[in-house]
Amino acid sequence: MGKKIRTGVLAGMIFCIILSAGCTPEKSSYIGTKAPSAKKCPGDIVFSDGSCTPYSSELSLTDEQKQSVFAVVFYRGRACSNDGKKRTLAVGLHHYPNRCAWSLSKAEASKLQVSPIVCTPVRNGKTVTFEGDVDGSDNFFQIASFLTETEACADDTQTRSLYPAFSFALSYGSETCFEDGWYLPSVCELYQLFQNKAVVEAASVLCGGDCFQDKWFWSSSQCGSSRLYAYDLNFLAGDWNENSKFYEEYVCVIREL
Repeated sequence: MGKKIRTGVLAGMIFCIILSAGCTPEKSSYIGTKAPSAKKCPGDIVFSDGSCTPYSSELSLTDEQKQSVFAVVFYRGRACSNDGKKRTLAVGLHHYPNRCAWSLSKAEASKLQVSPIVCTPVRNGKTVTFEGDVDGSDNFFQIASFLTETEACADDTQTRSLYPAFSFALSYGSETCFEDGWYLPSVCELYQLFQNKAVVEAASVLCGGDCFQDKWFWSSSQCGSSRLYAYDLNFLAGDWNENSKFYEEYVCVIREL
Protein backbone atom coordinates (compact mmCIF):
# COMPACT_ATOMS: atom_id res chain seq x y z
CA MET A 1 0.00 0.00 0.00
CA GLY A 2 1.45 3.35 -1.04
CA LYS A 3 1.66 6.38 1.20
CA LYS A 4 1.11 10.08 0.62
CA ILE A 5 2.83 12.73 2.69
CA ARG A 6 1.21 16.11 3.20
CA THR A 7 2.83 19.05 4.93
CA GLY A 8 1.51 22.41 6.02
CA VAL A 9 1.66 25.16 8.59
CA LEU A 10 -0.81 25.48 11.45
CA ALA A 11 -0.48 28.24 14.09
CA GLY A 12 3.18 28.73 13.21
CA MET A 13 4.01 25.01 13.48
CA ILE A 14 4.96 22.73 10.63
CA PHE A 15 2.95 19.52 10.57
CA CYS A 16 3.28 16.36 8.51
CA ILE A 17 0.47 13.83 7.91
CA ILE A 18 1.17 10.42 6.42
CA LEU A 19 -1.86 8.99 4.64
CA SER A 20 -2.05 5.39 3.52
CA ALA A 21 -3.61 5.04 0.09
CA GLY A 22 -7.09 3.57 0.30
CA CYS A 23 -7.71 4.68 3.88
CA THR A 24 -10.95 6.42 4.73
CA PRO A 25 -11.37 9.24 7.20
CA GLU A 26 -12.55 8.44 10.70
CA LYS A 27 -16.36 8.22 10.74
CA SER A 28 -18.50 10.95 12.18
CA SER A 29 -20.48 10.34 15.34
CA TYR A 30 -23.56 8.47 14.14
CA ILE A 31 -25.20 5.40 15.58
CA GLY A 32 -24.91 2.89 12.73
CA THR A 33 -22.01 1.72 10.59
CA LYS A 34 -23.32 3.48 7.49
CA ALA A 35 -23.69 7.26 7.32
CA PRO A 36 -27.18 8.79 7.08
CA SER A 37 -26.42 9.81 3.49
CA ALA A 38 -25.31 6.31 2.43
CA LYS A 39 -27.47 4.16 0.13
CA LYS A 40 -29.75 1.90 2.14
CA CYS A 41 -30.39 -1.70 1.12
CA PRO A 42 -32.80 -4.47 2.17
CA GLY A 43 -31.83 -5.78 5.60
CA ASP A 44 -30.38 -2.47 6.79
CA ILE A 45 -31.42 -1.56 10.33
CA VAL A 46 -32.24 2.16 10.42
CA PHE A 47 -31.57 4.32 13.47
CA SER A 48 -33.14 7.56 14.66
CA ASP A 49 -30.29 9.68 13.25
CA GLY A 50 -30.78 8.25 9.74
CA SER A 51 -27.70 6.04 9.88
CA CYS A 52 -28.00 2.28 9.47
CA THR A 53 -26.26 -1.04 9.99
CA PRO A 54 -26.68 -4.06 7.67
CA TYR A 55 -28.14 -7.10 9.41
CA SER A 56 -26.11 -10.30 9.69
CA SER A 57 -26.53 -13.36 11.88
CA GLU A 58 -23.38 -12.32 13.78
CA LEU A 59 -24.59 -8.77 14.43
CA SER A 60 -24.84 -7.59 18.01
CA LEU A 61 -26.38 -4.27 19.04
CA THR A 62 -26.13 -2.46 22.34
CA ASP A 63 -29.28 -1.70 24.31
CA GLU A 64 -28.81 1.96 23.43
CA GLN A 65 -28.66 1.13 19.72
CA LYS A 66 -31.78 -1.06 19.94
CA GLN A 67 -33.69 1.78 21.54
CA SER A 68 -32.72 4.00 18.61
CA VAL A 69 -33.95 1.61 15.88
CA PHE A 70 -37.16 2.69 14.15
CA ALA A 71 -37.35 0.59 10.97
CA VAL A 72 -35.80 -2.11 8.76
CA VAL A 73 -35.29 -1.58 5.02
CA PHE A 74 -37.06 -4.15 2.84
CA TYR A 75 -37.01 -2.68 -0.66
CA ARG A 76 -35.11 -0.46 -3.04
CA GLY A 77 -36.21 -0.13 -6.65
CA ARG A 78 -38.87 1.13 -9.05
CA ALA A 79 -41.51 -1.62 -9.01
CA CYS A 80 -43.39 0.15 -6.20
CA SER A 81 -43.42 3.51 -7.93
CA ASN A 82 -46.29 5.07 -9.86
CA ASP A 83 -43.94 7.45 -11.69
CA GLY A 84 -40.91 5.24 -12.28
CA LYS A 85 -38.73 6.83 -9.60
CA LYS A 86 -36.51 4.64 -7.42
CA ARG A 87 -37.83 4.28 -3.89
CA THR A 88 -36.35 2.96 -0.66
CA LEU A 89 -38.93 1.51 1.73
CA ALA A 90 -38.66 0.41 5.36
CA VAL A 91 -41.07 -1.38 7.69
CA GLY A 92 -41.84 -0.43 11.29
CA LEU A 93 -40.77 -2.85 14.02
CA HIS A 94 -44.21 -3.33 15.53
CA HIS A 95 -47.49 -4.58 14.11
CA TYR A 96 -51.02 -3.97 15.30
CA PRO A 97 -51.26 -6.27 18.35
CA ASN A 98 -54.50 -7.90 17.20
CA ARG A 99 -56.30 -8.43 13.92
CA CYS A 100 -58.48 -5.55 12.74
CA ALA A 101 -60.72 -4.57 9.83
CA TRP A 102 -59.70 -2.62 6.74
CA SER A 103 -62.85 -0.63 7.36
CA LEU A 104 -65.94 -1.15 9.45
CA SER A 105 -69.11 -2.21 7.65
CA LYS A 106 -70.69 1.21 8.29
CA ALA A 107 -67.76 3.10 6.73
CA GLU A 108 -68.58 4.69 3.37
CA ALA A 109 -65.59 3.13 1.58
CA SER A 110 -66.51 -0.37 2.76
CA LYS A 111 -69.21 -0.61 0.10
CA LEU A 112 -67.68 1.45 -2.71
CA GLN A 113 -65.27 0.62 -5.53
CA VAL A 114 -62.53 3.13 -4.69
CA SER A 115 -61.05 3.07 -8.18
CA PRO A 116 -57.97 5.31 -7.62
CA ILE A 117 -56.44 2.73 -5.23
CA VAL A 118 -57.06 -0.40 -7.28
CA CYS A 119 -53.91 -2.53 -7.58
CA THR A 120 -54.11 -5.94 -9.22
CA PRO A 121 -51.55 -8.75 -8.81
CA VAL A 122 -50.80 -10.72 -11.98
CA ARG A 123 -49.03 -14.08 -11.80
CA ASN A 124 -47.34 -15.44 -14.93
CA GLY A 125 -45.58 -18.66 -13.99
CA LYS A 126 -43.10 -17.71 -11.27
CA THR A 127 -43.25 -14.03 -12.15
CA VAL A 128 -45.56 -11.68 -10.26
CA THR A 129 -46.32 -8.15 -11.46
CA PHE A 130 -48.81 -5.53 -10.35
CA GLU A 131 -51.08 -3.26 -12.33
CA GLY A 132 -52.57 0.00 -11.11
CA ASP A 133 -51.77 1.99 -7.99
CA VAL A 134 -48.61 0.28 -6.67
CA ASP A 135 -47.59 3.13 -4.32
CA GLY A 136 -49.80 3.04 -1.22
CA SER A 137 -48.36 6.13 0.47
CA ASP A 138 -51.40 8.30 -0.23
CA ASN A 139 -54.14 5.67 -0.46
CA PHE A 140 -56.05 6.80 2.62
CA PHE A 141 -56.06 10.37 1.33
CA GLN A 142 -57.20 9.10 -2.05
CA ILE A 143 -60.13 7.43 -0.29
CA ALA A 144 -61.02 10.80 1.26
CA SER A 145 -60.82 12.55 -2.13
CA PHE A 146 -62.90 9.84 -3.78
CA LEU A 147 -65.61 10.10 -1.12
CA THR A 148 -65.64 13.89 -1.43
CA GLU A 149 -66.21 13.62 -5.17
CA THR A 150 -68.90 10.94 -4.84
CA GLU A 151 -72.30 12.59 -4.57
CA ALA A 152 -74.06 9.63 -2.97
CA CYS A 153 -71.95 9.69 0.19
CA ALA A 154 -69.92 11.90 2.53
CA ASP A 155 -66.24 11.81 3.44
CA ASP A 156 -66.09 10.00 6.78
CA THR A 157 -62.31 9.45 6.89
CA GLN A 158 -61.95 12.05 9.64
CA THR A 159 -63.54 9.44 11.88
CA ARG A 160 -60.51 7.19 11.72
CA SER A 161 -62.07 4.57 13.98
CA LEU A 162 -64.14 3.60 10.92
CA TYR A 163 -60.90 2.59 9.17
CA PRO A 164 -58.93 0.62 11.83
CA ALA A 165 -56.06 -0.61 9.63
CA PHE A 166 -55.40 2.84 8.22
CA SER A 167 -55.83 4.45 11.63
CA PHE A 168 -53.07 2.31 13.12
CA ALA A 169 -50.72 3.22 10.27
CA LEU A 170 -51.41 6.94 10.53
CA SER A 171 -50.92 7.00 14.30
CA TYR A 172 -47.85 4.73 14.32
CA GLY A 173 -45.47 7.68 14.17
CA SER A 174 -46.41 8.76 17.67
CA GLU A 175 -44.49 5.71 18.90
CA THR A 176 -41.30 6.59 17.01
CA CYS A 177 -38.92 9.48 16.42
CA PHE A 178 -40.43 9.88 12.93
CA GLU A 179 -44.04 10.97 13.40
CA ASP A 180 -45.05 11.44 9.77
CA GLY A 181 -44.87 9.32 6.66
CA TRP A 182 -46.10 5.92 7.92
CA TYR A 183 -48.81 4.20 5.92
CA LEU A 184 -50.59 0.95 5.13
CA PRO A 185 -48.71 -0.67 2.21
CA SER A 186 -50.23 -1.44 -1.16
CA VAL A 187 -50.44 -5.11 -2.10
CA CYS A 188 -47.42 -4.55 -4.36
CA GLU A 189 -45.37 -3.12 -1.49
CA LEU A 190 -46.57 -5.87 0.84
CA TYR A 191 -45.43 -8.50 -1.68
CA GLN A 192 -41.98 -6.90 -1.89
CA LEU A 193 -41.83 -7.03 1.91
CA PHE A 194 -42.68 -10.73 1.81
CA GLN A 195 -39.90 -11.30 -0.74
CA ASN A 196 -37.37 -10.12 1.88
CA LYS A 197 -39.21 -11.56 4.89
CA ALA A 198 -36.31 -13.70 6.17
CA VAL A 199 -33.76 -10.92 6.62
CA VAL A 200 -36.33 -8.31 7.66
CA GLU A 201 -37.88 -10.55 10.30
CA ALA A 202 -34.47 -11.59 11.68
CA ALA A 203 -33.38 -7.94 11.91
CA SER A 204 -36.67 -6.93 13.52
CA VAL A 205 -36.48 -9.67 16.17
CA LEU A 206 -32.89 -8.69 16.99
CA CYS A 207 -34.16 -5.17 17.70
CA GLY A 208 -37.14 -6.28 19.77
CA GLY A 209 -39.64 -6.10 16.91
CA ASP A 210 -42.49 -8.39 15.87
CA CYS A 211 -42.54 -11.51 13.68
CA PHE A 212 -44.59 -11.92 10.52
CA GLN A 213 -44.73 -15.71 10.87
CA ASP A 214 -47.41 -17.11 8.54
CA LYS A 215 -50.05 -14.45 9.24
CA TRP A 216 -52.28 -12.60 6.77
CA PHE A 217 -51.71 -8.84 6.54
CA TRP A 218 -53.94 -6.15 5.10
CA SER A 219 -52.85 -4.06 2.14
CA SER A 220 -54.37 -0.67 1.34
CA SER A 221 -55.30 -1.81 -2.17
CA GLN A 222 -58.87 -2.01 -3.44
CA CYS A 223 -59.75 -5.09 -5.49
CA GLY A 224 -60.82 -4.34 -9.02
CA SER A 225 -63.15 -7.33 -9.13
CA SER A 226 -65.48 -6.28 -6.31
CA ARG A 227 -66.35 -3.03 -4.56
CA LEU A 228 -66.61 -4.90 -1.25
CA TYR A 229 -63.12 -6.40 -1.27
CA ALA A 230 -59.53 -5.32 -0.58
CA TYR A 231 -56.35 -7.37 -0.86
CA ASP A 232 -54.58 -9.11 2.00
CA LEU A 233 -51.38 -11.14 1.70
CA ASN A 234 -50.14 -14.26 3.47
CA PHE A 235 -46.58 -14.29 4.82
CA LEU A 236 -46.20 -18.06 4.63
CA ALA A 237 -46.22 -18.38 0.83
CA GLY A 238 -46.76 -14.83 -0.45
CA ASP A 239 -50.26 -15.59 -1.70
CA TRP A 240 -52.82 -12.80 -1.86
CA ASN A 241 -56.54 -12.94 -1.32
CA GLU A 242 -59.58 -10.79 -2.07
CA ASN A 243 -61.24 -10.29 1.29
CA SER A 244 -64.23 -8.42 2.67
CA LYS A 245 -63.09 -5.01 3.91
CA PHE A 246 -64.62 -5.52 7.32
CA TYR A 247 -62.89 -8.89 7.81
CA GLU A 248 -60.09 -8.73 10.41
CA GLU A 249 -56.42 -9.31 9.54
CA TYR A 250 -53.03 -8.21 10.89
CA VAL A 251 -51.47 -4.85 10.03
CA CYS A 252 -47.90 -3.67 9.52
CA VAL A 253 -46.79 -0.19 8.51
CA ILE A 254 -44.11 1.13 6.17
CA ARG A 255 -42.58 4.43 5.11
CA GLU A 256 -40.29 5.79 2.43
CA LEU A 257 -36.76 6.85 3.37
